Amino acid sequence: MVLRALAMAAAAGMVGACGGGGGGPTSKELAAELLTLKDLPTGWSEQQAANASQGQSLCRISGSLRKDAIATAQRKFGHGILPAVDEFLAGYHRSPSATFDGLIGEIRACHSFGIPGFRFAVGHLQVPTIGTKSYAFSLSGEVRAVSGANVASARVASSVAIRFTFDIVMAEKGNQVLVLVYGATGTPPATEVTALATKAASRIPG
Repeated sequence: MVLRALAMAAAAGMVGACGGGGGGPTSKELAAELLTLKDLPTGWSEQQAANASQGQSLCRISGSLRKDAIATAQRKFGHGILPAVDEFLAGYHRSPSATFDGLIGEIRACHSFGIPGFRFAVGHLQVPTIGTKSYAFSLSGEVRAVSGANVASARVASSVAIRFTFDIVMAEKGNQVLVLVYGATGTPPATEVTALATKAASRIPG
């Protein structure tokens, strides 16, 4: 599903990939903190994670969280094509509060952004505080699915709009930043999104 890949890549681009370093968590340590398949509902499966360094730009924000990160980790789950969950962790030498706050300010000022062939609307969500501080927003867009129908012995193409929404929860805890992306057709289940983000943050030390 192209729209899912684009939305996931846009969010991933905020975290991206980076090299390791001393004085903070390693990529291996971050990977051990990620959600596992046991944390997902029955019927989900772990999927291959995309290369976050190739993410598209979200609101012209490119790699803001990886600027000072010393390590990152990512895991991806899905139930078919959608729903889907991507989790990203970025680790730092010290508190990433300034980077986190700056990024949130940029996202708050963004109302929509385009990727060739698609336009996403940016919505701002209310969630309980997760970790030390958190922020949540959504990316929504639609594609038109064409189906064929036989009318009076002639095949007629019809176009149906299918709406997709990706809820994104960002949280800061200790010297790490969590980004959890939940994509679904229609509207993602808010309770499940919050529960997964809360569980993911609980696995981060501090």
